[in-house]
Amino acid sequence: MWGRPPGPRGSSRTRSQKALECRYGEGKIGKLNMNDAQLYLAIGLPSFVALVGILVNVGYFVALNGRMTRVEDKLDVLTGKIAEVDNRVVRIEDKLGIVPR
Repeated sequence: MWGRPPGPRGSSRTRSQKALECRYGEGKIGKLNMNDAQLYLAIGLPSFVALVGILVNVGYFVALNGRMTRVEDKLDVLTGKIAEVDNRVVRIEDKLGIVPR
């Protein structure tokens, strides 16, 4: 009615309507059809990024665990040295006859 008269094939659709149908699938604007590669990227890429993030965090935890282990070892050595000093002080007190308070 408002558009062009039908073409030689009897179609009243305009070129832009055909382009919309070709682009959006059967003229349903708003409902996009995804091909397989787009679907795999839409689902797989965020999953891959999350997995990489988890692996990086695991690496950080492993490094932190190693550092904590070294600190614990140094703390054990320090505790041992303090115990040795205490033993020496007790022996000196015994030799001098000093009564600990």
